[in-house]
Amino acid sequence: MKKISIMNLIRALLFAIISFLISGTIYSQQLTDLDIIKMKIKNDEDASKINFEDKSSYIGTPYVNPDFQYGTVYIKDSLISPLLALRYNVISKQIETKESLKTRNFDIINLKKVPDLIVKIKEQTFVLVPFEGSIQNGEFFEVLYEGTQVDILKKHAKDVRYPLKSHTSLTRDIPAKFTDNPLYFLVTKRKRFFQLPDSKNDKYQVFGQKADFLKKYAKDKKLNIEDETDLITIVKYFEKQ
Repeated sequence: MKKISIMNLIRALLFAIISFLISGTIYSQQLTDLDIIKMKIKNDEDASKINFEDKSSYIGTPYVNPDFQYGTVYIKDSLISPLLALRYNVISKQIETKESLKTRNFDIINLKKVPDLIVKIKEQTFVLVPFEGSIQNGEFFEVLYEGTQVDILKKHAKDVRYPLKSHTSLTRDIPAKFTDNPLYFLVTKRKRFFQLPDSKNDKYQVFGQKADFLKKYAKDKKLNIEDETDLITIVKYFEKQ
């Protein structure tokens, strides 16, 4: 029995290695939708555990959309995959994929990060933006608007409250909580990124000398620059000036 177990183990290891080597050019053979993901709080070496599959164990969602949706994958203008089940994990910064909506979550894999990667999930379009020149450390930004001079990109981000275990009978466990905290950027055609500040008034400063002019336009038209639809309207007007 012992020898058979060892042989089975060897076969399993060889199969895993071969599967990795022959994996497709677009997908990496690693699970992203882990049952338990370790995340560190500041410099604390004791990482808290969040079970992503147990939706009752946290408030909010670590995903842009918690449910898989059908989408397509492009490299530049070339269609690579016409139809896949996709979702964006904001915490791991990975697009998770599986063959269909009926495929088990156990079979989820990461979409391999490559240059000029574009992912369309229903009405949303995501582009991979390198981080300090690194594709693998890059993040996906949602394209809200493509203009003649600038684009508007949205970086989905989450504030995370990690779970706390109760140590007395007088208190209760506190579940993890994910709260949306998106960031918005104006991006020039030369790929220069200008982040919109948190303050409503300061957001106009990214428009430089036209800041006061656009602020007056927004006031006259009753537009709120912190609203995505109104922001697009303001940027369109900016491009016409």
